[in-house]
Amino acid sequence: MFYYLSADYSLRGWKMQPCVLLKSSGAKLIHLDPDAFRLLVLCDGKRSLEDDLLTDKQKTLLRQYLKDGTVNASKSPHPTSSEQKYRYYHNRFIPNVLWSITGRCNFRCRHCYMDAPGAAMGQLSTEDCLKLIRQMAKSGITRIELTGGEPLVRQDFWQIFDKLQEEGICVAQIYTNGWLVNDDLLNGFEKRGQKPSFSMSFDGIGWHDWMRGVQGAEKKTLEALSVCHRRGFPTNVPP
Repeated sequence: MFYYLSADYSLRGWKMQPCVLLKSSGAKLIHLDPDAFRLLVLCDGKRSLEDDLLTDKQKTLLRQYLKDGTVNASKSPHPTSSEQKYRYYHNRFIPNVLWSITGRCNFRCRHCYMDAPGAAMGQLSTEDCLKLIRQMAKSGITRIELTGGEPLVRQDFWQIFDKLQEEGICVAQIYTNGWLVNDDLLNGFEKRGQKPSFSMSFDGIGWHDWMRGVQGAEKKTLEALSVCHRRGFPTNVPP
């Protein structure tokens, strides 16, 4: 019988954490002991894996992996993809990156420490953003959160998002004021098979416009939260 990793899984390793199973959806990491790691390396779909090659513990693990869908079985060869094969990164594991992709913003919040309306902190060029994404991928970054300023004001937002997706980096959350969150935007995420969480600050009924410095901000934020809820996109409102 030939055994192979399901498409959602790959083998990874970092300094001090050399044996890891990565579940791409949600960028979930499962730390493996040596027996489990050796078993999953053998599940490459190229060689017939007979019981006499496995320890009792590995036989038990294999049954569990088949049951939960981590591993599939086939009567004929079914090679694991190159992306799923073991990859080692020569750096410490970094669980999450919070990336401010712009200092620009369409609000004028009274408490802003970045002087976002004037973009005092500026932003990287598209070329530099794509270069940084490639560097993150080479370090084994699997999960990222995007913030600003207001990240959705970047005209190249989809180019950045698509590059992150291409490199296997999950955009788990987007920090936004909600002004640009609408059905068209959510259609773009769904077209790409993604549903990131949206974190939107809200200062309360009757206060939000004053705090954010833009007339209609309260209405837009509430509409954004509503459309996300209707479309099944996770949201949170930080305290």
